[in-house]
Amino acid sequence: MKELVKKKKIIIVASIILVLLLAVVLGVIAINKIINENHFKKRWEAKKHYYKTQKNFDVDKPENAEEMEKLKQKLSDELIVEAFIRKTLAKHKIKIGPEEINQEFNKSITGKTIEEAEKRIQELYGWGIEDFKKEIIKPYLEKQKLQEIIAFDEEINRDQIQKANSILEELKRGADFAEMANKYSEDPGNYPDKGGDLGWFGRGQMVKEFEEAAFALNVGEISDIVTTKFGFHIIKVEDKKENSLHARHILIKNQDFNLWLESQLKK
Repeated sequence: MKELVKKKKIIIVASIILVLLLAVVLGVIAINKIINENHFKKRWEAKKHYYKTQKNFDVDKPENAEEMEKLKQKLSDELIVEAFIRKTLAKHKIKIGPEEINQEFNKSITGKTIEEAEKRIQELYGWGIEDFKKEIIKPYLEKQKLQEIIAFDEEINRDQIQKANSILEELKRGADFAEMANKYSEDPGNYPDKGGDLGWFGRGQMVKEFEEAAFALNVGEISDIVTTKFGFHIIKVEDKKENSLHARHILIKNQDFNLWLESQLKK
C-alpha cells in the first residue's frame, strides 16, 4: 500500500514538472512569434556593444551573467512592446514613412554633421545610420503616434471626459474659475494654487487645438472641452490684445499611456 502511494506521488510530481516545462516551451514559442529571432540578435549585439564601449562593462565575464540575463529580458520586453505598438498602428492603417523618419533623424543630430553623427552611432551601437533610423527613430515615432491616438480616443478617455464635463457644468452654473482650477486642474504648472493662470501668450506658443480655441473666445468667455495631446482643457480668457491674450485653464489629463499599454499587454 505504501509503495502504491509513493508511486502515485512520483507520478503527480512528474506530471507537474511536465506541465511547467510545457508552459515554458509554449511561452518561448509565443514570444518567438512576436519577436523575430534575427531582429532580437541584432538589438542584443547593439546593447552589448553599448555596455562594453560606453559603460566599460565586461559582457562576457561569468560573474556578470546574471546582469546580462536581466538586460536580455528587458530587451525582450521592449521588443514585445514595439511589436504590439506596430500591430495596433496597423489596425488603424497608420505607417511611419521614410520622410517622417528622416525629419526626426535630422532633428536628433542637430549641431552635428552626417559624418559626426555616423561616427557617434557607430561608437554607441556598432550600427550605421540606416540601422539607427530603423531600430531607434522608427520605434520612437511609432510610440509617439500611438500615444496621440490614445490621447484623443473618447472611449479610452471616457472617465476623464466625464470629469471635465462635470467641471464645465459647475462653471456654467457660476462657480469661480480660479477656485475650480485650484481644486480640479491636473496641470503641474498650476502648483501651488495659481488658479489655472497661464499669463499672457501669443500665437505659436501653445499646441494648435488649444491656441485656436483660446483665440476664438471673447474676454470673460469660457470654452467647451478642448482636447489636446495633454488632455482635456477648459479655457477662460481674462484679457486680449490683437496677437496675444491672458488666459486661465483647467486640465484633466488623458489616460496614462504606459498604464494603458500595460493593461493591453496583459490581455
